[in-house]
Amino acid sequence: MSLAPLHPQFVHFVIALLFAGVLFRCIAVTGRVAFTGPAAAVLLLVGTLGAVLAVKSGTDAHGPVERVPGARAAVMEHEEWGERTRNIFLIIGAIEIAALILTQRGQLNKARGALWGSAIVGLIGFFPLYEAAEHGGEIVYSYAGGVGTRSGDTADVSRLYLAGLYQSAQQARARHDSARAAELFSELARRFPSDTNARLLAIESLVRDKHDARAALTALAQVSVAADDRRLQLRVGFLKADAYVGLGKPDSARAVLEQLRSSYPDMQARIGERLRMINDQ
Repeated sequence: MSLAPLHPQFVHFVIALLFAGVLFRCIAVTGRVAFTGPAAAVLLLVGTLGAVLAVKSGTDAHGPVERVPGARAAVMEHEEWGERTRNIFLIIGAIEIAALILTQRGQLNKARGALWGSAIVGLIGFFPLYEAAEHGGEIVYSYAGGVGTRSGDTADVSRLYLAGLYQSAQQARARHDSARAAELFSELARRFPSDTNARLLAIESLVRDKHDARAALTALAQVSVAADDRRLQLRVGFLKADAYVGLGKPDSARAVLEQLRSSYPDMQARIGERLRMINDQ
């Protein structure tokens, strides 16, 4: 049975359980807060079991992620840190079980020594735990490992492509590469014609990147937004105002904004700021 789809869930629980377990064990060995001793044992043992399952699920999941160009080295490093974490906490789990047995036999001094050992090894275990988590995050956020592909749903892969186009377009705009930004936003709308947000991004690009306000107004006339969709109504209205400003028609822009202010009085501050910007031009 493959545990690949559950890898993110296992990992997040493991980090929380083991971190809390080591913290509670360090508090418990001081003898100051009684409840932390049993709590630490439970957290560490359950967290260690979770670490075993996290490694198993990660091994099951690594194939498709490794095939992402450039990701293999990062995946292997993440796996190695995960295995080191599992191994260290297996040792801690064994120490915790030994301490429980020693306590049951009345060998309290030996049990106390074992618990001190658990606390010390646990503190050492924080390093590989952090490294495994950090490298896992790198795979997701730097290589898009598993993003859009974990479920096997083609819609998820499409959303991954959409996100890639969007982020690339935003980066192009940040570099002041207006031509590239306009090209990418146009591609976004072409690839996802039924996505209203994608269409509005492309229209916004006509105003901001191509400085073609007339084409933007023509495109906006073809966008249908539900009357009760407040967010999109505002967005379309702001885009119309920006397009009219681009055409050198500030009075038309003000009329659009005044209509929005009448329809959405709670947006007075935001709309008023737009009006002030037009008046200052």
